[in-house]
Amino acid sequence: MRILTEHVTEIRRLLSDPGHIPPPVQTPPPIMVAGAGDKLLTMAAQQADIVAIASMGTEADLAERVNFVKTKAGDRFDDIELSFGFFQVSIDDPSDLSLLRMLEPDAPESELRKLTTLLDLPLSGAAERIHRLNEELGISYFTLNKTLGTSWDSLEKLIASVR
Repeated sequence: MRILTEHVTEIRRLLSDPGHIPPPVQTPPPIMVAGAGDKLLTMAAQQADIVAIASMGTEADLAERVNFVKTKAGDRFDDIELSFGFFQVSIDDPSDLSLLRMLEPDAPESELRKLTTLLDLPLSGAAERIHRLNEELGISYFTLNKTLGTSWDSLEKLIASVR
């Protein structure tokens, strides 16, 4: 953690230097740190501009991780943006759990379906879920991992509906 913290600090310092070539588009450039565990999320809450929360749990688990980041960030929490990734996006074929099966091969389907990282709702439901996570948990960045269970057309429609 010490070395990662030093790297984040040094990267921010170097890219904030007006003489840096090429000049960054934003000064200082936003730095994202992703993690799931307490030590990494603590460092991210104290150092990063964007905290990407990895969670293989339920929405309640994700909410707990957001609250953990909020507590560790203290007064700077309002300056932090939160990110979350849907690892398995199966909008067109909700039966597709292929990526989650790779991670949890022995888990019952009922348990996989409880994971927040699964987005297997129709377009309107998927958009509503993203809006709800934004409103309730303050997550503003979402990563969508397209799987065989989702066409590019459906993914584009989902992105258009949540803008």
